[in-house]
Amino acid sequence: MWTGEAFLLVGAVFEFWLITSRSFPIEKFLLPGFYVTWGTFSSMLGALKASDVPRWMTITLTTAATIVMLIASILIAYYCHK
Repeated sequence: MWTGEAFLLVGAVFEFWLITSRSFPIEKFLLPGFYVTWGTFSSMLGALKASDVPRWMTITLTTAATIVMLIASILIAYYCHK
């Protein structure tokens, strides 16, 4: 869970920094996006497994949050780079 939080923080900071600078190619935007996605996955999975949540809900929420963050990161990378 703590690894996920670290990836989430690092990805969010670097993605914000890259968006505001706009001097990097688009490929540089995707790595922080994947960090944020991996951080979301690890954090959600760790938090839901630690609590008393049913297994089906853990899998559903973790998968949904990961897919949403992946799509959001890709969209942010492409649309903010223009």
